[in-house]
Amino acid sequence: MEFIRHIHNIGQGAFYTEKFYVNNKVVSTIVYDCGCQIALPKRAIKLIKNSFNENEIIDILFISHFDADHVNGILTLKERVSKIAHVVLPELTEEEKIILMAKSRAYRESYKIQLLIEDPNSFFNGKETDNQETKIIYVKKINEEETDSHINQIRTDQQEVSQLDNGSKVASGTRLIPSRKEWIYIPVNLPIENEKIKNLKKELEDHGLTVELLKEALTDTILHKFKNCYKKVFGDLNPYSLIVYSGPVKDLNSTNGKSNIDYMPGCLYTGDANLNRKNFMETMQKKIGDAYLNNIGLIQVPHHGSLHSYNAKVLYKIREECNYFFLSHGERNTFGHPAPLIIEDMILRNKILMCVNECPNSAVCCFYSKHRNP
Repeated sequence: MEFIRHIHNIGQGAFYTEKFYVNNKVVSTIVYDCGCQIALPKRAIKLIKNSFNENEIIDILFISHFDADHVNGILTLKERVSKIAHVVLPELTEEEKIILMAKSRAYRESYKIQLLIEDPNSFFNGKETDNQETKIIYVKKINEEETDSHINQIRTDQQEVSQLDNGSKVASGTRLIPSRKEWIYIPVNLPIENEKIKNLKKELEDHGLTVELLKEALTDTILHKFKNCYKKVFGDLNPYSLIVYSGPVKDLNSTNGKSNIDYMPGCLYTGDANLNRKNFMETMQKKIGDAYLNNIGLIQVPHHGSLHSYNAKVLYKIREECNYFFLSHGERNTFGHPAPLIIEDMILRNKILMCVNECPNSAVCCFYSKHRNP
């Protein structure tokens, strides 16, 4: 088996693929996010199409969250490949769906993104109930009280993705096994914090709005008010993100947690997660576990290198021996991504940061083989 992890040069967005090869033929494809900017440019559309064969089947598509720069390329992806077998995404409450759909409308995003938020099954399978080509799998939220008390054991349950029904819900920390059973994916749903939802509701009320009102056909005036309320509460932070660990299966019953492909390092995809979130590191240790965290060789710097989401004490504690980090950013983005202070901090710590933008030569491919060291 040979394995290629590809950090695509999508620009201000996120698009990452992992492909497994046997005899130079793709036998399994995994995708984490697929989007770029608010309006998907022709360059990005061509990039997505050129990354897959027409007869290719995507085993699992992971969606970290529903911001346009992480999902607006999914429709192109869906039309390009033969099939998307499974989609794994964060579970949302009905209230959260209403808020995120209003946010999408306020930022003038495509109505397709709002459909993806409201009804992922219809987005991927259409309205026909007998067409269930793509199975939608929801990852339950972490329990914030559980994280504080440390009363639960680290999750060790495994689930073959192909055995899950459409609409299944799995707990954060469940070990998902794709068609390549020597590999494992561990999703962790960091939800919108309850306190933030309360603050947003209070802010909306102060402006004569309610969450229920946001379900209606909204005027530009209402959308403008909502946008200001949302920005005041959440600022430059993303309120939630699905983190995913990817790496070889470990034998957790052995004393050293070894596998027969240990030299293939794992990767931690963080989406737009906020490293300053309460108990972030404790959550990773509990839901992913040290056996897998200690195998990480590559970490995504969250939120395109936003300084507001950065916490050096947390990032380098995920695995202290990890020296390779990557992020995706737009060459001319207006957000100041990546923050110069983050780059300086990594240089001082002798870390290697791979910044991938729109330039073709900025893409990063990591190649590993089961039969020989990389």
